Amino acid sequence: MPAGGNGLSPQELAETLERAFDELSGPPAAVGLLHRTGNWLTAMDEAGFIEIEPPRPDDPEARPRARIAWLEALAAAEYGGALASRSLDVAWYEQRGVDEQPYGVEPDPDEARRDVPLLRLAASLAGAAPVDLCSELSGLDRPTTAVVLAALSSATQAHTRQYRRLLPDGRPSTWSGSTWEGPLYDWADAEAEARRCRGDGGAGAPWRQERLALYPAAEEEAAIARAAHANPHPVAQLPLSEHLLRVLGALRPGGSAGIRGGGRAFRRHRGRGEGDVDSTLLPYTRAEVEDWLGFALPTLAPLEEAGHRLVCLKSRNFWEPEGAALPARGSSLPNGEPMELSIALRWVPPEVDSTRLARHDDQSGEWVTGLINYSPFTRTPQEQPERRATSLTEPAGAYTGITVNDTRMGVQHSLPGHTRIGWSKQGPDTPDATGKGVWYGMALHLPLEPIAAVEFILASRAIG
Repeated sequence: MPAGGNGLSPQELAETLERAFDELSGPPAAVGLLHRTGNWLTAMDEAGFIEIEPPRPDDPEARPRARIAWLEALAAAEYGGALASRSLDVAWYEQRGVDEQPYGVEPDPDEARRDVPLLRLAASLAGAAPVDLCSELSGLDRPTTAVVLAALSSATQAHTRQYRRLLPDGRPSTWSGSTWEGPLYDWADAEAEARRCRGDGGAGAPWRQERLALYPAAEEEAAIARAAHANPHPVAQLPLSEHLLRVLGALRPGGSAGIRGGGRAFRRHRGRGEGDVDSTLLPYTRAEVEDWLGFALPTLAPLEEAGHRLVCLKSRNFWEPEGAALPARGSSLPNGEPMELSIALRWVPPEVDSTRLARHDDQSGEWVTGLINYSPFTRTPQEQPERRATSLTEPAGAYTGITVNDTRMGVQHSLPGHTRIGWSKQGPDTPDATGKGVWYGMALHLPLEPIAAVEFILASRAIG
């Protein structure tokens, strides 16, 4: 096997570290645990987290000196770090000249894996970090558990038995001693358990944690998540690629996100007067809103070809007269604060009376609605902090990223049968009152599952 950063083979590296720490109990057990359950030691060595120096001149045992940066290694094992599983998998494929997406290829089953819970357990045995045993032990298979038991046994004093000598008349004396009992659970016992689980009866090389196939759906979802992280904002085109179909199909619905249903949307933007909804909303034409924005509103071709009409509404505040025009960007409220503005969009079916629209509460959530947010405090996409572009398990609804017409969009499965698609849109070059370029938050809420929602958006115009 190839040598690591210190020029040692995996076996030599493990033996050197165990000898360096042989006066202690925890660190050698931690080294033995990692050596017998994968290639963590080699990966840590290559990444520079293990330092080995010659023995001190005055050491009669001539033990090598060693330092393992446990905390730094644990930090590097998190997502995006030098020891993270994605980084290691990508490096594995690059070394072998694999050009396609790394998560589309199954790794060699004979290759050792690096399971982060084992690294945390080892660091805890070495006294470097606390560990939550309930979380870290629950996912271990039988042979790996056997190695953990052997490591725990090695780290304790269970291999010796203390006793106190007695005087001839049976009274306790001041003399004491100890006898060697052997480990409570030896490394050899763990290796025997591994051979039994493999059914091969042979010694074999240090084995690794097996992939448990108890939950195939979870394994499939993990593979989809890895693929999505490797390709965070893929270009969406019709027909959808197999990759996008898998990712969008895996998005789990959450409890709530944004606005669902026109009635709830309008209630969010009411001014005063809960009883008379008409008096708190001002309608605008598409042309008026587009003139104010400086760019075209989304044209949802599948709906508008079927006769649906776009209605634009904003809440009427107490200082605005009936039929007031949209205020200029950079306007101030009566108290001097900068104005923020939201415009609700609703594509209504032909049979709906738009003059009574504000009284129509779409409890079913079957209409397509939208929202445009303007705020002088909005940060540009370049100023916004980076975050993962995909999460399949977000409580408020799983999300992923796509690219449509060179615009990055977020797709969120906010509720069962409902998808939110949001993006940022830059308006005209004219800056607002703050001197910054004008950015708007755009969102569409569609009564469709994510795959159908994205296909619907791609079949429309002026999106992005």
